Amino acid sequence: MSAPTRPSKLVFVPELLLVPFVLLLLAALFPVAAQEPTGDEGQFITIGSPITSEVVNNVKSTVESARSRKITKIVFDFNPDSRESSSPDFGPCYDLASYIRGLHDIVTIGYVHNKVKRHSVMPLLACKEIVMSSAGSFGEIEPDPSAPKDQGQITLYRNMAGEARAAIVLKMIDPNVEVMEGRKNNAAYYFDRREQAQAEAAGVVGIKPEPVLPRGKVEMLNQDTRRDSACAN
Repeated sequence: MSAPTRPSKLVFVPELLLVPFVLLLLAALFPVAAQEPTGDEGQFITIGSPITSEVVNNVKSTVESARSRKITKIVFDFNPDSRESSSPDFGPCYDLASYIRGLHDIVTIGYVHNKVKRHSVMPLLACKEIVMSSAGSFGEIEPDPSAPKDQGQITLYRNMAGEARAAIVLKMIDPNVEVMEGRKNNAAYYFDRREQAQAEAAGVVGIKPEPVLPRGKVEMLNQDTRRDSACAN
């Protein structure tokens, strides 16, 4: 059975407006979606929680059906019925993320209006844009700081986030990550303080003295993530 959908016309309602510091933090991951409807035809697709192989297959089926109508946008709702999304199994989440990342001809938008945690974050990161409501947050990929870290999964998260943004995502896994900000090729670049020497050797300059996200906890990004250094971009 296909995942439930809403009418294909995309409408961005006022609750999706983002405060400035959330815009800046999310900009470290992705461009943030515009708040005005564009008139382009799109599709709204819910993503069940937890994400399982059945959920992935349902999403793929719905997307492929929608693509036959030559849609230009898809909004993936990660919190259907405003419920928290949390998926303990990495495999299906990575499968879905890889599929979403491969939708090159479609603007993919992740809609977050409650918590998105654990490996549910992976397909959210694969979206080209993220829109959050005031109740939205995402992170805590590994909420237990003492849990062993799967280096293979960490590598895949690094790759999904991209070199310049990987540290922010790794902060959602490892509380000991201390996210620093500099610039490389005239663009913001984030790295773990423990890797500062490598970052400088790779051409990162203008490094701010204070961390964007200090060590000590696994990060959840939301409208209360007030980081003056992040807002100074």
